[in-house]
Amino acid sequence: MALLFVLPLSGYFTRTSADGSTLSDIEKQIDKLEDDIAAAKAKMNSLKKQLNAISDDVQEAKNTQAYFNELKQITEERIANMQALDAELTARMEEIAAAIEEAEVQKDKTFETFLDRVRASYEQGEVSYLELLFGAVSISDFASRWDYVSSLLDHDRKTLEKYREDKTALEQQQRELEATRNKQLVSMSALEELETEYEQMKADADAYLKELKKKQNELEDQITNYAEGLEDINKELEEMLRKRAEMQEKTYIAEAELLWPVKRTYRTISSYYGPRTYTYKGKKISDTHIGIDITGGGINKTPIYAVADGEVITAKEHSSYGNYIIIDHGSGITTLYAHCNKLYVKKGDVVKAGDQIAEVGTTGQSTGPHLHFEIRVAGKTVNPLEKSDKNGKHPYVVQPSK
Repeated sequence: MALLFVLPLSGYFTRTSADGSTLSDIEKQIDKLEDDIAAAKAKMNSLKKQLNAISDDVQEAKNTQAYFNELKQITEERIANMQALDAELTARMEEIAAAIEEAEVQKDKTFETFLDRVRASYEQGEVSYLELLFGAVSISDFASRWDYVSSLLDHDRKTLEKYREDKTALEQQQRELEATRNKQLVSMSALEELETEYEQMKADADAYLKELKKKQNELEDQITNYAEGLEDINKELEEMLRKRAEMQEKTYIAEAELLWPVKRTYRTISSYYGPRTYTYKGKKISDTHIGIDITGGGINKTPIYAVADGEVITAKEHSSYGNYIIIDHGSGITTLYAHCNKLYVKKGDVVKAGDQIAEVGTTGQSTGPHLHFEIRVAGKTVNPLEKSDKNGKHPYVVQPSK
């Protein structure tokens, strides 16, 4: 639980302290301090809820930031791959362009060779292909000459046709590569736009995360300030309680063992006095527990008993304790019973040891039905299970063995 405070008030007295304050004056100061503590704790709880909410937002913002960063990296890798492919396509297109140019050159050379052969025959007075054919002396001679001329012409034709086919094939490859490259460029352009968009989204996530962390730090500072303020108020309260204990005229109990505050069949302690870590509404919380939590199967709505004679000085509701009761037993000793389902006493009632004062519940900041039980001596909390005197004769309360 949070900072718990016990207010040992009692009766109507007119005794005065060393500074001239009456018991009534001290009780009023204690009431005021109790209200201040309750208000500060309520504000701290509100700030902690805001901090928890912001912590969730911070984690979500970090996840968003990581997501867009991953998208950006993936996009950069895809762009790099496309750039490499574009370089390969460009190189291949340059190779094909060179091959087309070479094919055109070879075609021209072949045609020139053919013309040179015809031109040389004419200049040297050699017979032409027609003269060669018409000079045949017989049909068989004509056929033989025709085969010769045809083979020469066919060779030139096939050579030229081969160059034309190679050039056509290369040009087709070039067109296909150009179409592929154009598609790649369109895709790369789209990816570059996505990369820019992801960069902006990541920048927005970075800015949002920075703002959240700033707010988170502000809330943590506020909580620290309230915690320091609460510590100061509690010190002042302890001083008032000490003064009141000195002025107290009633003594309800002597040096003796206190009763167990619930039925002895309920002896399980779920949280002991001292530092602890527990889970509340899905959040891990670390604090110093200044009492003990008593629980057990079926404990809900079972009786809570006064551990000794005394006067009820507080019986009301609290944001952390829920419904709770404080009893002043005199000699500076007070006990507190929290998270009650129902209260059976009111402020000012005088009770006897063993009287039912409430029933177990789970009101306030509680993870389930249990009794939160505290003891204060002169305003300071003590471990209810530790020895109550220097001789170690007995603890304040004895945990039932069975």
